[in-house]
Amino acid sequence: EICMICSSARRAASMLLCDGPGCSAAAHMDCLDPPLKAVPRGEWFCAECDPYVDSNVRAQPVWMQSPSAKQPSPASLPHGGRGSRP
Repeated sequence: EICMICSSARRAASMLLCDGPGCSAAAHMDCLDPPLKAVPRGEWFCAECDPYVDSNVRAQPVWMQSPSAKQPSPASLPHGGRGSRP
C-alpha cells in the first residue's frame, strides 16, 4: 500500500487501511493530522469515507469553507471551471 499523504510504501507496520466500502486509501499513522500514536480500535476511515464528517462540508471547495477566502475566477479553475469533462 502507498500512503495517500506522503506517497511512500515504506513503514508498512504503521500504515492504516481505510475500512470504507470499496476504498483503497492508506496512510501512515504519523502522517495523519493529528498523528496517531497507536492503531485505533475498531474501524478507521479516511476523510472521504468518515461517516462522522458532514458530506456537505467535505464536498465544498476550500474557498466556500473559509469566510476570508475569495471565490476563484472560472479561468483559474481546471478546465476553465467546467468540471473535469470538456
